[in-house]
Amino acid sequence: MKKISMAVMMAAFLVMSFCPAVFALGAADLPALRDGAPVAVTCTGSSVKLRAEPGQSAATVTLLAKKETVFAVGQKSLGEPYPWVQVTTERGFRGWMYAQYVSFTEKDTAPLGRFKALFESSVLFDDIAWQKALGQRGKKRAMTDEEKNVTGYGLYTLVFDNGLAIVCEADSFNSASLKTPGASVAGLKVGDKESVLTAFSKNMNSIGWQGGYKNGEGQWISYMKDAFIMKEYGEPRPGRSFGVRCSKGRIKELWWCIHLID
Repeated sequence: MKKISMAVMMAAFLVMSFCPAVFALGAADLPALRDGAPVAVTCTGSSVKLRAEPGQSAATVTLLAKKETVFAVGQKSLGEPYPWVQVTTERGFRGWMYAQYVSFTEKDTAPLGRFKALFESSVLFDDIAWQKALGQRGKKRAMTDEEKNVTGYGLYTLVFDNGLAIVCEADSFNSASLKTPGASVAGLKVGDKESVLTAFSKNMNSIGWQGGYKNGEGQWISYMKDAFIMKEYGEPRPGRSFGVRCSKGRIKELWWCIHLID
């Protein structure tokens, strides 16, 4: 058997001591969960049932794929070997999954990981996902002149009880906006002081969205950098945007959209 040098042993100790944990953690390690403060977790099983209520006999809402990311917002124990975890999905489904199939890392529970989870679980770029998340189909109406000027290519608007307005084009998502006082998304609320945007912008930049806030307007862009885009255009292209508009030192509108590839 080869001897392990003291230097190698010390290096291994330092890595274990000071590097963030990247190994999988289970539901027993989850922090306190509540709506508005989700944790991104990974489904470790194939075709795992997302149920309407905690318990093996509850109705199935949908099936979760292996390695699918979902957002944990609650937890309940029924005296079984594992608790049940309440989650929302990127497709707008909400329900309970058995914690035996939940995995995450310490990075997911760090402040930036929690911010990313809150943003991705609340800013949905899909009208069908919003209908599922809100439990409403939305009321269809004609686009306003303002919406026509902003989007340029929408066909109609869906309006929901919370004030969310989604502009659709050819039965698909174009853009969305919230103007109702008190309405919130991504941890921001209509009516918040614009000073909250300093920390928000820093977090957005840290999770890969480029942009910032200045003179009452804020916009952050997520760029597409996949192989097709780079081959076709030779540079990243705007894929999605999230923005804010302020008036008199307070947020008056939150909006987000999908960019056309021109």
